[in-house]
Amino acid sequence: MMDDIPLLIVENDPVDILLFKRALTDLNYRLPLVVKESAQEATDHLRLSTNVMPWLIFLDLNLPKDSGLIFLEQLKSATPFKWIPVIVVTSSENPDDILKAALKGCCGYLLKAYEFSDFKKSVGAALEYWSRCLTPARTTPINWSSDLNQGDK
Repeated sequence: MMDDIPLLIVENDPVDILLFKRALTDLNYRLPLVVKESAQEATDHLRLSTNVMPWLIFLDLNLPKDSGLIFLEQLKSATPFKWIPVIVVTSSENPDDILKAALKGCCGYLLKAYEFSDFKKSVGAALEYWSRCLTPARTTPINWSSDLNQGDK
């Protein structure tokens, strides 16, 4: 059922997790949310929940142990997961990080904004765009908000 399809956030910073949750609340995001604080936790979660894979992943690059880039590379090399769009969300503006993430299969690269309103707009734009895009793993658009057509708040 499409109402059960989760969004996965892979982020280890508690403050950034709270910012994500606040942004999603403000955006009226209403689908399940899964937060994993390491690449290993995210990998374990995906392997155990192959029947209900996330429709989108927000991934921090700076994770404990394995980096977000290693997770991204492993994810995109595994057939059941390679069609899940992954958006890197990081504070790194390093062109090498941007290139490495793109080459490993990320579909977007968002900077962690200094202003919450900018962060919320970026997250909202990503949700709006990817909820309408179809992939080999998902052939139906996702209605992620209870009031998508009610304008900006």
